[in-house]
Amino acid sequence: MDQNYQLRRGFRGIVVKRGAYGLFLQNGVLVAHDWGSGQTRSTGVNLADGQFHHVAMTFQSGINGGTTIYADGLQVFTTTITVLKQVQALAIGAGDPSTIQFFNGTIDEATLYNRALTSEEIQANFNAARG
Repeated sequence: MDQNYQLRRGFRGIVVKRGAYGLFLQNGVLVAHDWGSGQTRSTGVNLADGQFHHVAMTFQSGINGGTTIYADGLQVFTTTITVLKQVQALAIGAGDPSTIQFFNGTIDEATLYNRALTSEEIQANFNAARG
């Protein structure tokens, strides 16, 4: 099946760098997509309950197990993402800067860092957001 078709089906972009990596909801479940491998990896965590959720993804490209996904301050998944190219703009709330996979909800205080945060820092951010 065509990869672009797969990406359109039920995906809602949270933070996406098409051609590199993306954090999505797919039919309400938190997933990461790795364009380097062409794979979508599910956390198995369903966030479609109408409540506020804090999500975070840290990664170090190409490092085995270097990508960690958090939901509500807790580590829920570890995987590997290898960034092959970064030619597209970063999109927040969509799977593409302007055309597809729009997030159906509110995204508040999106933050990007130039390093991978520790699990303690992720937990502290979650606690501050609940504040």
